[in-house]
Amino acid sequence: MRPRLGCWLSWIALTVCLAVTGGLILFTRFMIYDDEGYVLWSVRGFCEGSPLYTAVYSQYGPLFFLFYRAIHATSGFVFDNDTARLLNLAYWLAAAALAGILTQHLCRRLAAGLVAAGLTFVTLISNANEPIHPGALLALLVAVATACGARRIGSPGERHLGWTIALFATAACLVKINVGVFLFAALATWMWLDSRRPAPRGIPGPGLVAAVIIAVPFALMREHLGESPTRDTALVFACGGLTLLAERAGDRRACFTARDWIHAALASLVLAVGVVGVLVALGTRPADLLEGLLLAPLRHPGVYAFPPNFPAAAVLVAPLSLLGAIWLGRHKDDARTRTFLAWAKIAAGLAFFAQGPRTLDEMALDRFAYYFGPSLAWLLAVPLGGECDKTTRRVRWIAWVFIWQTLQAFPVAGSQVAWGAFLWVPLCVYGWFQAAAHLAGARSAARHLVTGVAGLGASVAVGTCLRYGHLCLQDSKPLELTGARWVSPPPDTTATLRIIVRNLNLHAGTVFSLPGMFSLNIWSEKPTPTQANVTHWFSLLDETRQNEIAARLDADPTALVVLQRDHLRFLLDAGYQPKGPLHEHLLTHFIPLARIDGYDLWGRPGRTLDFVATFSIAPGEVVGVTEKLPRAPGRAILITPGFPPIQLEGVPPASPASHPALEKHRFALPGPAATRLPPGSRLILLDAEGRELARLRPNLAPVLTAAARPAAD
Repeated sequence: MRPRLGCWLSWIALTVCLAVTGGLILFTRFMIYDDEGYVLWSVRGFCEGSPLYTAVYSQYGPLFFLFYRAIHATSGFVFDNDTARLLNLAYWLAAAALAGILTQHLCRRLAAGLVAAGLTFVTLISNANEPIHPGALLALLVAVATACGARRIGSPGERHLGWTIALFATAACLVKINVGVFLFAALATWMWLDSRRPAPRGIPGPGLVAAVIIAVPFALMREHLGESPTRDTALVFACGGLTLLAERAGDRRACFTARDWIHAALASLVLAVGVVGVLVALGTRPADLLEGLLLAPLRHPGVYAFPPNFPAAAVLVAPLSLLGAIWLGRHKDDARTRTFLAWAKIAAGLAFFAQGPRTLDEMALDRFAYYFGPSLAWLLAVPLGGECDKTTRRVRWIAWVFIWQTLQAFPVAGSQVAWGAFLWVPLCVYGWFQAAAHLAGARSAARHLVTGVAGLGASVAVGTCLRYGHLCLQDSKPLELTGARWVSPPPDTTATLRIIVRNLNLHAGTVFSLPGMFSLNIWSEKPTPTQANVTHWFSLLDETRQNEIAARLDADPTALVVLQRDHLRFLLDAGYQPKGPLHEHLLTHFIPLARIDGYDLWGRPGRTLDFVATFSIAPGEVVGVTEKLPRAPGRAILITPGFPPIQLEGVPPASPASHPALEKHRFALPGPAATRLPPGSRLILLDAEGRELARLRPNLAPVLTAAARPAAD
């Protein structure tokens, strides 16, 4: 009873620690590219009844949307920036816990499970950047599929592996098609090797699988094969897959029959037809479903690609690992070879654990798993006891799924790197503890030492993230906006976003953005022109949809466009120039009216707006715009970084503004008027007794008007 209680208490303590860590990081950041806003706005539109793909644009599959619509319909659950983070944290914790439980089951060691859970959680740290994005849910789905497959292998129900994993693969396809396709590829090649008739018409099972491993990455990446990063990606995957294939080719089981293949196909078909039928019944046109589910994702690699940059060491290790595996395969039964393999597993584990302190700066854990994991997967899966038992076969299954899932990171090697590579963690931790048991033998002190090293590596990684989350909390301020009451980014970010949203509330009818930042629509409760919304609409929406958005903007004279210059600058530096009819329409039919830090607000020519909570400099005076104040400001202090504060005297009375809820305040400016205000400038309004009434930020619209058009074009 006591060991079981200790196990439960250990898992509860780790879960609480990880939940606090994840919550601190999730709720203290907001990413300017705002993928979460795009997904949230799409989910909300579908939950409100707009047909998916026909009206609501999305790059993601229908099951993702149907799942959330069912939650909304049955519970009234509201999807916003706060609840998105709670859902994300739940998926994140569940995937980490499942990886840990799987590792504990394989190693029969509680310490192994706790280490794997902690390191998996940290490897998936990029989940914090994109709440509600399907990636966190997909990581959980892949973890569940892998664990179910491992449980089937070596059990009396192994023949049911096909239809079980086919259901998960189909579900993944119906969320994000490439993830499901790679899960299908892992299942099909695994079953082919273990089928009773793997060689129809003389085709050997391993030979066909080897051909598939080589062909798939080159077919997937054909449009970018002239680029060095793409070739490196294909090489590392192919070498890793062939190495693991060579390691397991000698242990083929005649487990699966034609009936098992048919059952897998039927299970997949039933789920797919059911989901498609429900979606069509909800108003989606079949042609739009085909476009959104299959054709658009096939075009995506040619539209937007950031392939990974492999370090030279990873590219070198891949072919060397393949050659080493072939050579060691001939000497596997030799005791010295097994000892060498055990030390190699220890070295791989040490290299991985050493990335923990750098995981926040460089996403070091997931990058190491992605760069080196495919080449080393066979090493961690190879048995050291001479014979292949069911545990070895289960570990090989994890390695097999892991290698195929790394292809997720093409064509965009962002958060997809972590989602595709996190299965490396249970694989690595299992190999570490297996090697430790082989080398230590009956020496308990040596075993405790190895366990301590693994625990230290996981503790450092988790502790680094926890400390970072605590620092973020200390430098945070709640947004307190509609749908984002608990989100608390740094104070400057909070102040800027509050100003933008308040001005949208006061002055905007329709709100659009470049690139798409649809959290602003949630916070301001302002509509978008149409339901076809996506972050990079200039490359993903066709001309018809772009023209529809332009027409809706023209129909609303109060429409405002928010432009995020830092995000645009990143795209331009990466070689992606926004273009298309809607982009040209914005440049010719809208002009910049205000700039608040990195955000610009554009409106129709001839429109004059008083932007609340900002000030501007005119000849001989400073003009601030506020909502109606309880007392008239008698003076103000102009703070400009690098210069002493300037005391300004008020020029009463307050002038009427363009909105009845606002008022203007003028202050005499001694000396010549400044033409530029550096970042961090502030205007503090004081009453006659010196009490602070408001703190305003500069509106740099005069500078913006002269310089914005070339930079945005």
